[in-house]
Amino acid sequence: MDHADNQDRSADLTTPDDQLSPGAWLARNGAYLALFAALLVVLYHFFGLDGMWNLVKAGLGLGFVIFIHELGHFAVAKWCDVHVQTFSIGFGPALPGCSFRWGETTYKLALFPLGGYVKMVGEGGDDPGSEDDPRSFKNKPVGQRMAIISAGVIMNVVLAFVCFIAVFSHGKERDPAVAGTIDSGGLAFEKGIPSGADFLQIGSKRAEPNHPLYFTDLQAKVALSSSGEQLTFVWRDPRDGKVYSAEIEPRRGKHDLRPMIGLAPPESLELRNRELLPDESPYPVKYQSAAAAARPAAAFQPGDVIVAMTDPDNPAQVTPLRPAVPVGGRTDPKDLFELSQRWQRLAGEEIIVRLRRDGAEREVRVPPGRFEPGDTVIATTDPDNPAQVTPIPEDPRYPGSGMGNVFVFQQRLERLAGQFLTVRVRRANGEEHDLLVPPAYHVTLGVHMQMGTVANIREGSPGARAGIRPGDLLTEVRLSTADGSASQRFVIAPPRKGGKNAGGADAGVHLIDPMRLPDALRRWAEAHEKEGVKVKLVVLRDDPQTHEARKREELAEVEWDFRWRFDRVVPIGIASPVPVPELGIAYRVETTVAEVVGPPASDGLRKNDVVKAVRFRKPGKNWGASEDGSWVDKLESDQWPAIFFELQRSPFKELTLRVERDGKTEEVRLTAQPVPDWPMAERGWLWQPAKVIQKADNFVEAMGMGLEDTWRGLTQVYLFIRGMMPWEQRLSPKNLGGPITIGIIAYKVAAMDFWEFLFFLGMISINLAAFNFLPIPVLDGGHMVFLVYEKLRGKQASEAVQWGAVVVGLVSLGLLMLFVLWQDLVRWVLHL
Repeated sequence: MDHADNQDRSADLTTPDDQLSPGAWLARNGAYLALFAALLVVLYHFFGLDGMWNLVKAGLGLGFVIFIHELGHFAVAKWCDVHVQTFSIGFGPALPGCSFRWGETTYKLALFPLGGYVKMVGEGGDDPGSEDDPRSFKNKPVGQRMAIISAGVIMNVVLAFVCFIAVFSHGKERDPAVAGTIDSGGLAFEKGIPSGADFLQIGSKRAEPNHPLYFTDLQAKVALSSSGEQLTFVWRDPRDGKVYSAEIEPRRGKHDLRPMIGLAPPESLELRNRELLPDESPYPVKYQSAAAAARPAAAFQPGDVIVAMTDPDNPAQVTPLRPAVPVGGRTDPKDLFELSQRWQRLAGEEIIVRLRRDGAEREVRVPPGRFEPGDTVIATTDPDNPAQVTPIPEDPRYPGSGMGNVFVFQQRLERLAGQFLTVRVRRANGEEHDLLVPPAYHVTLGVHMQMGTVANIREGSPGARAGIRPGDLLTEVRLSTADGSASQRFVIAPPRKGGKNAGGADAGVHLIDPMRLPDALRRWAEAHEKEGVKVKLVVLRDDPQTHEARKREELAEVEWDFRWRFDRVVPIGIASPVPVPELGIAYRVETTVAEVVGPPASDGLRKNDVVKAVRFRKPGKNWGASEDGSWVDKLESDQWPAIFFELQRSPFKELTLRVERDGKTEEVRLTAQPVPDWPMAERGWLWQPAKVIQKADNFVEAMGMGLEDTWRGLTQVYLFIRGMMPWEQRLSPKNLGGPITIGIIAYKVAAMDFWEFLFFLGMISINLAAFNFLPIPVLDGGHMVFLVYEKLRGKQASEAVQWGAVVVGLVSLGLLMLFVLWQDLVRWVLHL
């Protein structure tokens, strides 16, 4: 009896799952089921039902791509009458209940779904019984074996082609080939490409009447360019409608992962929808921003003057404002400061406002108002008539699309900086709401940092005509009206030897923070625009004889160029300089403290402190919560602009600096303070990227678009690999992503539109095809190399060569897998 039981148990261990009784199946797979159930509980805790469904969609989509690949091998092998033993999606043991035998083949879904395989008789070297088997893979003609090996790749290409046809038949959202923001340290700035430029040609690719260029075209051409390659860029300037061109060799800076020219795509006038919002944010605005303090504009009327409002320090009281502030019309930004700070501190709460209206005072209760995900801005306060709200005109690039011109909106923000702004939005349900947004202000740490040298100069700019050079140290800017009726000296005071400063406190001299210099120059010039403004630059320049001592030089006088007033030039990179677009120059600012001018720095920083690392606060798990982020260390001497601009963008104004002082390292924690007379245009909205629809007019056109994207996807993989070769070094290996990256992107895309997910699967399929056909042993491409060798030589490569190649291939792929997994951990887990 015991002997029989042991036989039954032994049979259970070798019996396929599909042949077991329910009780035996549970006994065998109970532990797996328990682990699977625990995994479901964990996933539900972190992702919820919607998140779990997105995970399922991502898994099914990626699994389908792998299935199609293996199906290609399987179908052609069957067609060639090869004995297929196993058809597996993934590697390792089968998942519980995911293995069965049908005919001569075992089908299974394995534990590690990072690939798959079709096991055929005679495919490996460890199948001695296959030598005389006519259905053995190795006994089939070379042509049939080539067909079997290449079938997986071909099926993936076909799948991508079909996906793309379906997507383009429906319509695919694309980033337009428009310069949204220009990097002050990039080639686009140097070559004079303005924000809003509409690209008509990138390299050899030209825009056609019904086939415009897209930003992905620009990115691919730039990132995958070869060393020494000059790309032709042709664009239309939105300011005068003229067409310009430039030959640019994309470059990869020491902080870049790939070649760049220094521009970013434009944003739209639609606020982020819920799919694109950060997990902790329920609203499409930054916490503690001016936009987060919006209130219904209907509570106010033109001509209202606010004389008092709820006191944030004592919400039960309404206390006076000094001075009283008109709601509409232009007002001194300094007068608005106290009102805007109260307004923001009471965001999300009802306030009481005492108004003077028609000669009488009255109190009005004003509830909070919020921007909602998916709101679209359709009108704003008119800068030329602040009492009116006028529509944003349609973007002329896309007539009939209904897309508002985001660059007009940004210009209005610039002109209305420091003023209350009424924004009219259209909600998803078609309702329109007017929201009143207070002004926003730059924040500072109460320090002037050390001025650095000129880093970038725009060709043909006033700075270039004046004769300024890279490496010059700008010490003074003199502005004057063309008729000589007014003038102003702005002195940037870098320490001289002995600790004394250049310049002095003479009449008409203004000592200026290097970070604030562009705004100060712009405001003075705009105040005297009618008279015309001339500029004289004073620099310290290396003596050409000694190359050491700096010599003071006054450069030629030039005109201030008002055409570049609204150009969106910002430091995008970590080492990008501070731009003055109207002069066409950008200069470095160093991480050394030149002067401590007040709080909060006066409580912790000292002159000559050198900032070596910075740590910002980052959003916590809940709206408004924050926690310390990671340290950004190993800062270089010219990276202060990146710190400053990140501080302006961050919703949390507290940061920690690690400074070097007298040979020691200290940590200083500071909370930046707003500056009453330094308003900023941006008010804290979170925007959707600008999108246009690429849609085929008919099936034939959809096939053409699908074929173009399929070919482009294949070639880009190989160009990407070329760019990482040691003789090119155009692309950093850090651009590679492994299974974690693919899974995270798939999860995020699965939460979006079905057509976006389908396009993503097409891209994954085309990448899988291209990678699998690389001439690496153990990959399909490696097998194909041996088959080509056999076809040409009339005999197979020796067994020793084949096994050696397999070992090399396995080691190479193993090392590659370890590297991309480490990259995934650094990118998504360690956040380094």
